[in-house]
Amino acid sequence: LIITGPPGCSKTLSFTLTCDNMKGTKSPSPHFSGLHNMHRYQYQCSELSTAVEIQNVFDTAVESQRRFESARMITEQCCVFLDEGGLPSERKHAMKVIHFYLDHPKIACVILTNHTLDAAKTNRAVQVLLSDISMDDLLTLARGCLSASQSSADAPSSSSSSSSSTSSSSGQNVSPSSSSRLQKHQSHIQRSRPVDFIIAGLCDAFQKVNRLTDLRPDMFHLRDFVYLLRYIRTHSKTTLLNSMALIGGGGAGQHNFVAIEPEVVLKALQRNFNGVSPSAFSDIVILFFSEVQKSLDRYSINHGPVLPFTIPARWRLPTTPPPSFNATTTLHSSHVSDVLDVLRESIGDRLKPGEDPNHMAARFIMVIDPTSIMSSLSYLFDLGILDHEKTHICTVSDFVEDDGIVRSHLISEIKSSMELGHTVVLVNGSPIYSSFYDIFNRHFMSVLGTDQKTKNYYGKVAIGSYSRPCAVHHNFQMIVHQPLVDLHTVPLPFLNRFEKYLVTAETVINEKLRRLPQHIHESARVFDCLRHGVDDFVKTFTPSSFYGVIPSETVGSLMANILNRTLATNSPTPIIPRAFVVDEHVRADDDREDDNNNDFDRVAIKKKSELSNSSNVRDIGCNIRKFIREANMKLLQVYIHVLYIHHVISRLIYNSIGCQT
Repeated sequence: LIITGPPGCSKTLSFTLTCDNMKGTKSPSPHFSGLHNMHRYQYQCSELSTAVEIQNVFDTAVESQRRFESARMITEQCCVFLDEGGLPSERKHAMKVIHFYLDHPKIACVILTNHTLDAAKTNRAVQVLLSDISMDDLLTLARGCLSASQSSADAPSSSSSSSSSTSSSSGQNVSPSSSSRLQKHQSHIQRSRPVDFIIAGLCDAFQKVNRLTDLRPDMFHLRDFVYLLRYIRTHSKTTLLNSMALIGGGGAGQHNFVAIEPEVVLKALQRNFNGVSPSAFSDIVILFFSEVQKSLDRYSINHGPVLPFTIPARWRLPTTPPPSFNATTTLHSSHVSDVLDVLRESIGDRLKPGEDPNHMAARFIMVIDPTSIMSSLSYLFDLGILDHEKTHICTVSDFVEDDGIVRSHLISEIKSSMELGHTVVLVNGSPIYSSFYDIFNRHFMSVLGTDQKTKNYYGKVAIGSYSRPCAVHHNFQMIVHQPLVDLHTVPLPFLNRFEKYLVTAETVINEKLRRLPQHIHESARVFDCLRHGVDDFVKTFTPSSFYGVIPSETVGSLMANILNRTLATNSPTPIIPRAFVVDEHVRADDDREDDNNNDFDRVAIKKKSELSNSSNVRDIGCNIRKFIREANMKLLQVYIHVLYIHHVISRLIYNSIGCQT
């Protein structure tokens, strides 16, 4: 069986529910007691999967099935479960090995994939194709996640299916009179609360949200929306509404619904629809709130006015940007400064007593880095968001030789951190991502402890074709570092398992501006003007004139360095690093002294004769690149204001001469 559908449409959940119920005579439901007892052999596919690993899973399952048949245990059935079967590269032909087992089916096989596999596999199996979720299904899902009523009599959904879906959702036969009374009562419930129209607005916005993403066109999917709803449910007040019983006459019942507030919706968007540029996230927030307001306007036509659903005032952007400020700078009082606060909250989220981790509103974290040198992680440690003593950084190398024992050792280190409840930062971890898919998805099993009261949680960790349950501490946190340049290559099923945050130098600058002492806080505008001047300098001479400069990050890093110096000295004016002094007569001991003091005031440059006598051409090239880099950084780090003023004066003189001529 091949199940094909978009990410987050519960393909894995459907198989898990099937396994939980197919227990033979021990099945929790009598409807499944006549079926086989299923034994699952799971393999998590990835881009690095090999034919040998997949064949080992099938061979193990076939051997177990043979033993069951030899023992005449005819009610036992082995099943190979291949999750994310579309990830293995077709050029490696890793999935081609399953053709033999599909042609000679001694065991069952279920393959989950996000896109249709090639004809050689689909022709050998039954394929179930899941289409994109409809609006009616999305509304039902949203109401279920928010514990709202399943009725849809007045909500803006298809009226033709409201009667049949309501009757079938009750799980019993309903007479025509009872069904009519049910619809009338649900209509009364709907008129008493506009929550269903807020839900409909959220659903409308979700279907349009990928039109506004800029870093990747297909950034958000159903799993992001589900966690948005979970966050709203967890952090909103739940109200009980007394009413008569829905089915039958007499009696009383209660319907609970969530009081959705704009502040909670904004925070839920920051947690689950982030990871884009500030301007794109601003458009996303406006989209969700405008769609909710449109839906409430439709409600008010028939049921009277309601309170407007507006963006919280603390987040609103200035209507008129101050002079000499660009669009990005105006965000520092709203979204950009909120990113780190939301990231702090997300890192600090822990499993509460009695809470089921499989239904937790928080996910693990992905930090999107615009650079390839882990500058975002350096910022997080510098700001105290991450603690060096409590954080374990696990870096996976790209060396071909490190594909066996080294990676197994890294997986073992992460496993130990899971048991101890540490925070793990995974850098360049794509070769071992497939080992932790169940952990990333927060799919945990619970087992009672020795005291028969506390619950211990276990998640499956895989190494190749073998997977074992491993203990997971309730304080365990995982942070995945993802360079922005490789974001488009990240598989969607992996991307949607995380809360995503874009941490840039601009984010750090605005955080540091907020930390300025009160007596110099009025001088914060000076830093913005300085940033504007440096940006104009780089723009004037074009970024290609500078070696190794990232316009949005290099200048931002310089500004962050200036702010660090200013905060360290408690100075009312910016402390700008002094210029590089180029001197070919610097002694070696002076170089060592400068290095020890972290003072970059003097740079020693070899004489031209020394370069010409060098026998290693590669060393000469490295030295030249070093000199170019140091000279360019001199232009960026010091005397920038002098060069900028000279540039402006030269332009004015040129213009005046031109006018006189």
